[in-house]
Amino acid sequence: MDHEIGRRFAEAVAKKDRDGLLAVLDPALDVRALTPDAIVNGMNLVASQPDTYSGPMIDGVFLTEEAEPAFRAGRQAKVPYMIGANDREFGFFAPPPDRVDAMFAPFGADKDKALRAYDPDGSNKSEAGVQLMSDQAMGEPARFLARLAAPVQPTYVYRFSYVASSLRAKEKGALHATEIPFVFSTVKAKYEAAATPEDLAIGEAMNAYWAAFAKTGDPNGAGRPAWPVYTAAKDEIMDFTAAGPKPGPDPRKERLDLVDRLASTPPKP
Repeated sequence: MDHEIGRRFAEAVAKKDRDGLLAVLDPALDVRALTPDAIVNGMNLVASQPDTYSGPMIDGVFLTEEAEPAFRAGRQAKVPYMIGANDREFGFFAPPPDRVDAMFAPFGADKDKALRAYDPDGSNKSEAGVQLMSDQAMGEPARFLARLAAPVQPTYVYRFSYVASSLRAKEKGALHATEIPFVFSTVKAKYEAAATPEDLAIGEAMNAYWAAFAKTGDPNGAGRPAWPVYTAAKDEIMDFTAAGPKPGPDPRKERLDLVDRLASTPPKP
């Protein structure tokens, strides 16, 4: 697959060269001469380029295999492990309500159950679609790896549900990457004058957990709410909320179980 993507990239470069947009004579040899800006070509989280990039390349040296087979076989590093996701990762991709039924169709016999789990009163199909995308891409994969790791190494799972005070009027949950300034305690630099004492406090708490984990392999200490070691049986996480860090059983277990079951079902021929 990686070789195929490389070939498509070289062909795209060659086409641009013929159009006079890039000065590359032989794409098979000279793509290394491209500038970083030419290689990235405006790609970002929203403007992906599936024909030229599929993710980290398995190069046989730095990256030797995909995460799932490595974890299943116990070949991951046996060190304390922290993993999690934000509560509304893809809130900026809200699908139109008339598309949501098709998104839930793959659940088959579980479709109605899944719709109820994501939209209990049937009032917001678009938000159900947002939550499903977030769980499929981030939430359940994080739990899946945690369940593979937990039997052999201390594992801690989080959900980031906090929305900065200045954004709550327009954001229903924590979007992708919004946890970063809180983890690194750069809330003031990120939100400047809009940062509130509440924002700063959750940033200080998160930074303390992450710093302790980096130092000792255990995020706990200094009187903070105890972050439980993850086990599949208890399914306990730490949720960073507007009310502070809240440890306990994952309230999204039902819907994550449905997503896990769907992901584990072999595709029909």
